[in-house]
Amino acid sequence: MSGKLARRGPLLLILLTAAATRFYRLAGQSLWADEGNSVALAHRTFAEIARRTAFDIHPPLYYWLLKIWVALFGDSEIGLRSLSAVLGVGLVYLIWWLGRRFFGRRVGLPAALLAAVSPFQVYYAQEARMYMLLTLLGLLSIAAAGQWITLPPGKSRYTKSLVAGLYIAAATAGLYTHYAFPLILLTANGGALLWLWNQKQGRLWKIRGWLGLQLLPLLLYLPWLPIAWRQLTTWPAEPQTAALPAILATIATTLAAGLAWPFQGEAFITAGLALTLLPSILATRTAYRRNPTLQPLLVMLWLWFLLPVLLTVLIFSPAFLKFLLVAAPPLTLLVALAVDYLLTNPDPNQRYTDSSSPEAAQSDKFAMRTFANSHICKGVTSGALLLLWLGLSAAGLWTYYTNPQFARDNYRGIVNFIKAVGRPADAVILNAEGQQDVFNYYYHRPPRLSAPVYPLPQQRPLDEAATINSLAQITAEAEKIYAVYWATQQADPAGLIEGWLDEHLFKATDRWYGNVRLVSYANLRQGEPINQQPLEARLGESIRLTGAGLVNSTIAAGDILLVGLTWQTGAPLPDDYTVFLQLLDPANHLVGQRDAAPLTPTSAWSVGQAITDRHGLFVEPGTPPGPHRLIAGLYHSQTGQRLPVEGGENFVALGTVEIIRPEVPLPREAFDIQNPETVGLGNINLLGYDLYKLGHRSTPDTPLQPGDPLHLTLYWQATQTISNVENKLRLEIESANGEASGIGVDTTPAGVDYPASAWQPGEIVRGQFDMFLSGLAPGDYRVVIKRGDEQALTRPFSVNSEESSTKKILFADSLIRLNR
Repeated sequence: MSGKLARRGPLLLILLTAAATRFYRLAGQSLWADEGNSVALAHRTFAEIARRTAFDIHPPLYYWLLKIWVALFGDSEIGLRSLSAVLGVGLVYLIWWLGRRFFGRRVGLPAALLAAVSPFQVYYAQEARMYMLLTLLGLLSIAAAGQWITLPPGKSRYTKSLVAGLYIAAATAGLYTHYAFPLILLTANGGALLWLWNQKQGRLWKIRGWLGLQLLPLLLYLPWLPIAWRQLTTWPAEPQTAALPAILATIATTLAAGLAWPFQGEAFITAGLALTLLPSILATRTAYRRNPTLQPLLVMLWLWFLLPVLLTVLIFSPAFLKFLLVAAPPLTLLVALAVDYLLTNPDPNQRYTDSSSPEAAQSDKFAMRTFANSHICKGVTSGALLLLWLGLSAAGLWTYYTNPQFARDNYRGIVNFIKAVGRPADAVILNAEGQQDVFNYYYHRPPRLSAPVYPLPQQRPLDEAATINSLAQITAEAEKIYAVYWATQQADPAGLIEGWLDEHLFKATDRWYGNVRLVSYANLRQGEPINQQPLEARLGESIRLTGAGLVNSTIAAGDILLVGLTWQTGAPLPDDYTVFLQLLDPANHLVGQRDAAPLTPTSAWSVGQAITDRHGLFVEPGTPPGPHRLIAGLYHSQTGQRLPVEGGENFVALGTVEIIRPEVPLPREAFDIQNPETVGLGNINLLGYDLYKLGHRSTPDTPLQPGDPLHLTLYWQATQTISNVENKLRLEIESANGEASGIGVDTTPAGVDYPASAWQPGEIVRGQFDMFLSGLAPGDYRVVIKRGDEQALTRPFSVNSEESSTKKILFADSLIRLNR
C-alpha cells in the first residue's frame, strides 16, 4: 500500500494543486454578461433551453448540464462556476492519463503539473460557460481515438466496444457543446487516415470500423445540423485587423501566461514558445522511432495544437482567444515531451568499451565523467525549461487573482453601488439586451431596490422615435437615472441614448467597471427650477461666466448636486476647454468633483451667444456634514492648464453648499475604497484607506518625489454610539525601519470639525489628510496613524528620486500592525 501511495503521491499533489487553483476565490469576481446568460438558461426547462439556443451561437448541452448542476448545488456564484472547476480538475487528470498511457510517467506528470497551474485553464475553469466542457470532451475524443487506433489485435471485443462507445459519446457530446468541435474531429481523422494508410492487412475492415465511429456521432447530431448551419452562416463576425507578429505574440502569451499578463515581453514569450516546440518536434520524432505505432497519435497531437491556433489567426479577435483553450492540453503534453527529451536524449557521440586494459579503464573513466557532465547539463536545461513555464504560470495566476485591471466586468459592483445610493424613485437603463440577465441576477437578490429597470433600445436596429419617446417617459418620473452602457457599438452605434440623457439631464458620475460603464444622472423634479444668479466673471481673454445656479444648496452626502451654468464668449475660440466643478471642505479637500466638456464644445460657441450648461456633482459618501465651498472654472482640454480669472485666481467661487448626513447611514457598497482592510479599534472600525500623490486619485501608482504632497483618506465606521472617545489623531512619516522623519500633523479622525461623539452607529466617515514630503531622501517610508489612546497603525509607501521611474510601492496586501 505504501509503495502504491508513493507512486500515486505526486499525482495526488498535482490534482490537489489543480483543485486549489480552480476553487480559490471562485466567487472573487463578478459574473459577467455571458455568464448571466448561462444562469438565465439554466433556470429554463430543457425544451425551452433547446428552443432558445437554436437562435444562439452555442448548442444546448452545457446549459442542460448546468441546469442539473444548479438543481444540486444552487445558483450562487460558486454553485454556478463549480461545474467548470470540477471539469477543469478532471481535465488535468486526463492529461496525466494520456501522457502516461502513450509517452510514459515522465511525460504524464509534468504535463499534468503544467495544466494544474495554467492561468489560461484556470481562468475558464472559473467561468460559468461551456469552454472547459468543450476542452474536456475534445481530450476524451482524442484519447479514445488514439486508444482505438493503438489497440493490439488480441484485445477483447468488450474492450474495443468500450473504447468505441467512449469516442462516440464524447464526439456527440462535443458537437452539442460548441460549434468549434469539428476541429477535434478533423484532428482525430487526420491521425486515423495516416494509420489506415499504413495498414497492410485488414485495411477494408478497419476503414469500415473507423467510418462507423464517425457516422454515429453525425447521425446523432443530424437533428441539430440545420440549426448549426443556419447560425454559423448568419451570425455576424467582427474580426479585428492586426499584424501577424502581434497576433502570434498575443496567442503565445495567452497560452503561456493566460489572459492577465501585465508585463512587456510578449516577443520573448513568443520566442520561448517557439524554442520549446523545437525539442518537442525532436521528442515526437524520437518517440516515433522507438514505437512506430505511435505515429498516428503524434500526428493527432500536433494537429490538436495547431488547428485551434490556425483558426484563431484566421478569425483573430480578443473575443475569440477562448478558442485557444482547446489547444491548451496538447501544448502541456508537447512541453512535457520537450522537458523529457532534453533530460533523457542519449548522446550519439558517446562511446563505451569492455576492455580491462589500463588504457581502456582510463578511457572508461573519461567516458563516465563525460556521461555525468552531459546528464548534469541536460538536467539543468530540462529543469530550466520546466521552471520557465511554471514561472510564467505563477506570474499569470498572481495577476489574475490580485489585479482588478484584468477582472471580469463587475456587474456585482455596479448593482451594489446602485442599491447603496439609489432610491425607489430612481430608474435604471440598460443599453444592450445581452447584459439584462447578469444585471437582474444581482439586482433581484436581497437587499432589493424597487427602482424600475428599462432595457433600451427595445429592438435592433434601434428605432429612434420609439427610443426617444421611451426616454422621455422614463425621465418624466425618475429622480435619478443610472445608465449601464455595454456593447454600445452593437446596440446603439450612434450613441442616441447617451446623447439624449447628456442633453436633458444632469450628468454626475462616469465610471468603468471592466468593459462596462455606469453613468449616473440627476433629474429636475417636476416644477423644480434652477435659481440662476447673475455673475460677471471673466476667464482668459474672452470667456465670461454670466450666470450660475443650484437647485438646492443643502444636500446629503451620497446625493447629486444640480448645477446650471451660463457662458458667453466675446471672440471665436480655436481650442476646446473642459469645465471643472469642485466642492471643497473647510480644509480644502475635495468632497465632489466634476470634469466634463460643455454639451456644446467651446470651439463651436458663437460670439455673444448664451451657452447653457448643466452638470451633476456627486457628493462623496461619508463626507462630514457642514458648509462647503463650490468653485468652477475652465482648463485647456489638451494641456490641463486652467484659464486665469480676473482677480488673480484660476477659479470662480459659486457660493456655499451645506452638506448633511443621510437619514440612514450609507452601506459599505457606496464607497470606493482603494485598499479595503477592516481593523477593529474598539467602538470604531477602520475599513480601509486611499494613499496616493495629491491630485492622482485615479492613478494611485503615480511615483512620489521628495517634496510632493501625499494624500491619505481614511474610512472610519462607528460600531455603536460613541461618547467618550478622544477626538485626536496624529499622522507621522517614518522610515521603513521606524526612524522618525520629523514630518507629521495633528488632526481629527474626520479631518475636519466632526467629532467621533457625533457619529451615528453604522455611519461611515471619510477623513482626508495631506502631508508634504519635504526634506525626505528617496527610499521606503510608512505612514503611522496614532489615535489619542496611543494605538498605532502603519502603512508603507516609497519616495523616488527625480531620476527614478520606479512606481510607488503600496503593500496593500500586508497586514496593518497594531502597536499597543
